[in-house]
Amino acid sequence: MSAQLVNLIACRVYACALFVVAVLILTAAAGVLYWSAYGFPPELAAIFSTAPGSLEMRILEGFLVRLGPALLIVGLILVAVGVLAWLRFIWAMVAGCLLLGLRVGWVVTVDPGGAEANTLEAISLLALVALTVVAAMAGRRARLAAPQTERAA
Repeated sequence: MSAQLVNLIACRVYACALFVVAVLILTAAAGVLYWSAYGFPPELAAIFSTAPGSLEMRILEGFLVRLGPALLIVGLILVAVGVLAWLRFIWAMVAGCLLLGLRVGWVVTVDPGGAEANTLEAISLLALVALTVVAAMAGRRARLAAPQTERAA
């Protein structure tokens, strides 16, 4: 396979992975924004109000008002990084890896015992880092193998 094709495949797989995560986050954001605007369905409100150790409904609704826009922003950032990765910008792939690395690092430092529960995030980070390294190396190799044109004097 040529280096350009390897670079293209790595960038597109990276972008598709981010798009899948972004769709999930944006779907959750839509649900949270809907519930924060129109309230919980009566069945869920009854479950939340009778659960042991449950929060008051006004506190929970106040949390949803903040959570919805935050999820929307995170989802849109992932879409933007995914589009740039699809267009084969290696710096965007590195930025995406750094963002996910900060997330995984924060979880591990805040709750060291919760690291086992977040193995999917760690595996995802390793996969995205591997795709970024492959894309960067193949992109560099493709640029070095390209015929050099002489500059007109």
